[in-house]
Amino acid sequence: MKEDGFSLIELLIVVAIMGILASIAVPHLLRSRQAAYEANAMRYIRSWSPGQELYKRAHGYYADTDEIMVTEGFISKGLKAGSADDAAYNYSIDSESRNPDNTPNTTLWWGRARRKSGYTGMNSYYVDQTGVIRYALGGNANSTDPPIE
Repeated sequence: MKEDGFSLIELLIVVAIMGILASIAVPHLLRSRQAAYEANAMRYIRSWSPGQELYKRAHGYYADTDEIMVTEGFISKGLKAGSADDAAYNYSIDSESRNPDNTPNTTLWWGRARRKSGYTGMNSYYVDQTGVIRYALGGNANSTDPPIE
């Protein structure tokens, strides 16, 4: 007499195979997600140098926040209502808004893409008026960190 269905051994073998496949696939998926976050951060901060130059042409000095450049249309922050379209980074542009003689700043600006807490194993980025993007793993990037090649 033959019964339809699977035996317990057959089901355990299938579950074991699925577990093995999942243990291989999940780390790759997480690395791909982190790479996408980093690529988005790099895309956004690459727009800052030309955006700052356009802003300087229009106003005579550099912007001291990225929000000003987004509001005035010199850069685009992303696809989601004025915020960058990822959850892994905080973005900021800073500058000396006034020179020591109280004239508008026309020479210095810098910006960072800082990874948020909980996103370990990802780079943080730094860019300044030179346009060279620098990175650091494990901390905030600054002007002394190695450049991205």
